[in-house]
Amino acid sequence: MNKRTNSDLYDMTIERVYELLEQGHLEDAYRGICELYTVQKDMSTSWAMFWVATKMMKRRIVEFKLDEAKKIHTALKRLMERLDDDEGWATDAYEQCTKALNNASREAALHADANHIRLGKWGEEMAVEHLITQGYVIMERDWRSTHRDIDIVACDEETYVFVEVKTRSNDDLVSPLLAINEEKLNNLRQAINHYIKSNDVQNPVRFDIITVVGPLGSAHPEIEHLKDVSIIK
Repeated sequence: MNKRTNSDLYDMTIERVYELLEQGHLEDAYRGICELYTVQKDMSTSWAMFWVATKMMKRRIVEFKLDEAKKIHTALKRLMERLDDDEGWATDAYEQCTKALNNASREAALHADANHIRLGKWGEEMAVEHLITQGYVIMERDWRSTHRDIDIVACDEETYVFVEVKTRSNDDLVSPLLAINEEKLNNLRQAINHYIKSNDVQNPVRFDIITVVGPLGSAHPEIEHLKDVSIIK
């Protein structure tokens, strides 16, 4: 175990915790009250733990360290069961923290969705470039049939090729076949059948999967092209 060099964290008291807080040393105050709370859970210590933890949670939200903020939020909920909160101060503070965490979580989800969309569009661009360099003719992109879609429709000489593109930002990628569940396969079958009938396609057809792996915007991602994949299970 590493020996702590900050003497303020030895023989911690509630008074010392509040001193650290007033001096702007929130991280030290939080570590100190956590240390004290493990051995002393009277009402005064519980209240100190609560107030310092709420401040730490807000800091973690501002830092966008939401996993840590969620852990503190869970601890605050358990801690409230120990508090004598007749005035409702703890309840109000907890509700404020909950609202802040929910807002930050929604913002994070929107950010993740936006990144996912950008990553998918980039992956599709890379797949199109790959197909063109291999001599394919691009017929359609993002072709839609109601809520079903086909990423790319291309021609490989006389064969119509329906392409599903799977994009990842790193190489932590499951098998392309496993990444397409039964619902997706069913939607693909219906979309392909609709396209064939709508465009009176008489040519041979096949289904391909292209995986694109690399950081968003990379000029040289890893590309794997699986040809003539069966979508019948």
